[in-house]
Amino acid sequence: MGESRSESGSRWWKWVVVSAVGVMAFAGVGAWLLVDPLSASEPKDRASAIRTVFTIGFGFGGLATLGLFTRRQWHQERVADEVRYDAEQRRITEQYMQAVEQLGHEKAPVRLGGLYALDRLGRNHPEQRQVIAEVWCAYLRRRYMPPPEIIGEASREEGEEVAERDEDQLKADAEAADEYEVRMTAQRLLAGHLKDPRPEEERDDTRPDESEEYWHLEHLDLTGATLIDANFTDCRLPTLNASRVHFCRDASFYGAYFEGDAWFGGARFESGAWFGGVRFKDVAGFGEARFRGDAEFGEAWFGDNAWFDEAWFERDADFGEAWFRSVAWFDGARFVGVAGFNGARFRDVGGFGGVRFGDRARFDHVGGISAEGVLGSVPQFVMTGVVVERIFENNAHVWPPGWETVPDGNHWQLVQVEE
Repeated sequence: MGESRSESGSRWWKWVVVSAVGVMAFAGVGAWLLVDPLSASEPKDRASAIRTVFTIGFGFGGLATLGLFTRRQWHQERVADEVRYDAEQRRITEQYMQAVEQLGHEKAPVRLGGLYALDRLGRNHPEQRQVIAEVWCAYLRRRYMPPPEIIGEASREEGEEVAERDEDQLKADAEAADEYEVRMTAQRLLAGHLKDPRPEEERDDTRPDESEEYWHLEHLDLTGATLIDANFTDCRLPTLNASRVHFCRDASFYGAYFEGDAWFGGARFESGAWFGGVRFKDVAGFGEARFRGDAEFGEAWFGDNAWFDEAWFERDADFGEAWFRSVAWFDGARFVGVAGFNGARFRDVGGFGGVRFGDRARFDHVGGISAEGVLGSVPQFVMTGVVVERIFENNAHVWPPGWETVPDGNHWQLVQVEE
């Protein structure tokens, strides 16, 4: 290594000398031709002209040498920067690999350390934040069955008794309880870096500035994950795939803003699903989702198609004053509890074909909106094949204009009438 550097330095000095001499010679010849000292009649003038030629030549030689040294300095600094960059990247890679390795450890405290190590890495290196979020999501997608004392009664069928557990099962439950703490930490870290830091009155469609606390992410993949007490209140979520997610206990998205498509197809909400005041900029997909607790979508804003086809609402579902800026599809959905659409606004079609209503259905004061968001006339509703399981006194049902119930065996159906 030393000999190589010595040879390199020797070659460098040879090039400096040759280049400087070359420039001096070239400048001297040019100056000689311009000054032409031999044409001077007096020896004194001739000597002065010759000194001028040599002065010009040596001056250009000095400039050439200075330029070469400057270029060498720039080159050395660039090499040093590249060395520092490579060393930094190696250090980041080592920290990342070590943290990921910790996530696979059998001990919960070690896994917790891995999560916090990734968090620290993301705070210091913004270019790593998307990858780190993907690792957290991958961890939450791991198969997991929370113990009964954690998920509570909502996760069991009504009337189902808890079987006595043997020693192996108790040990497994203890490990699951430890894993619960790790997963809750992963959820908190992920949601914490998505929470909009601005005051509520200053929030709009633009992203806040990125910081150590708030991260700019492009997508999240939580397909099939198990989330417990998921809390994304006031978060700005990127394109999200939450298909088939198992939400144990409550899931809160109050005031959240979805920057891209949001897919919850086939998701299971074991308790309350709180989407009040949420803004979906693009498609919102809840097809075949199952809501075992109350589903709150009051004042939600759907900027593109809203899909709730084949969804099952086992308790009350509130869409009061929600805005559907495009098509809203509830075809084949089932409402076991109260279905409230009071004051909801529909721009295009409200599709309710084949829906089953098991309790009161309220479509009071529904209306339309234009592409510019201006309130308009009553939109088109498609309610063919709707089944109404109960009829209440005192007009407990309120249907969209132009629809009324008629008997159909043990149930009732909706038919369209001319106004």
